[in-house]
Amino acid sequence: MLPSSVAFLHRSPAEVAGGIPTLRDIARQGLVPHPRVRAPGVLLVAPPPLGDTGHALFSDTFDADAQARSRDLPARLHDAALAAGIPFLAASQVIHTDGVDGVHLSAQAHHRLGGAVARAVQQWLLRA
Repeated sequence: MLPSSVAFLHRSPAEVAGGIPTLRDIARQGLVPHPRVRAPGVLLVAPPPLGDTGHALFSDTFDADAQARSRDLPARLHDAALAAGIPFLAASQVIHTDGVDGVHLSAQAHHRLGGAVARAVQQWLLRA
């Protein structure tokens, strides 16, 4: 999963999504080429939008523009995944950013997200 913090790196969601084909290609190269080993699969997981950062440690880092970029990012990543031919999971379909700082996830959200990723990978393996 791409971190929500990409929303504050002064990159637009379109710029972040534009890098997905390169990340896919890097991942598919694998570490060591081998004729009997298939390249690893790729699942693109879009982070949930940032939560309320106004009261937290990151209030001066994640401004209103970063909040807006974090809300736009999943749709851009979905389009990039379709174009790149890789499966996609929007984390916001199963969790929200519920950590104490509005940026990180709680233990419960990590658990729910792990289950969703496991189901997505299982479905992908059944189709492969």
